[in-house]
Amino acid sequence: MSCPNQTPTLPWPSESVEAAGDKSVPYDFRITGYTSDNEVLQLADLLKEKGQVALRSALEKEDRGRINPV
Repeated sequence: MSCPNQTPTLPWPSESVEAAGDKSVPYDFRITGYTSDNEVLQLADLLKEKGQVALRSALEKEDRGRINPV
């Protein structure tokens, strides 16, 4: 989802997610940028044409944020 008219807010409040074994794991979620509609279409095409490994490789080169356990 793209949000071109919104400015990222840092840091995002820490939340919890359910992990294996019914444990809650707190994390810090930071957004440093958004993906444009055109970039989303390009990434979707990449996924269709070259698969998940190529998509993951492309996403790992981007710097749009972080998810870290706290």
